[in-house]
Amino acid sequence: MKILILGGTKFVGYTLVKKLAKNKTNKIDILSKNKKKIKNINKQYVCKLENKIFKKKENYDLIIDFISKNKNQIDSIKKNFNFNLYIYISTLWIEKKKK
Repeated sequence: MKILILGGTKFVGYTLVKKLAKNKTNKIDILSKNKKKIKNINKQYVCKLENKIFKKKENYDLIIDFISKNKNQIDSIKKNFNFNLYIYISTLWIEKKKK
């Protein structure tokens, strides 16, 4: 399975990448602004999501997104990638307004 993890170098994303990479049939690509080296992955794009310019549409079976912050970023992913399944997991903290 070819998988793209957006934000795979910290916290839940990092743990998920390590688990998925144990299965040698998975080809894992990561897009993250952090340069943390991770074993057993296919490609690592080190940049901010909004700065990544894709020369061609990459094909993925699965995209798991931990870093998109708004609809424009999600729309950009849909425009720049071909994929079968997209999972968005928000890691943003939204504080409740105090009255």
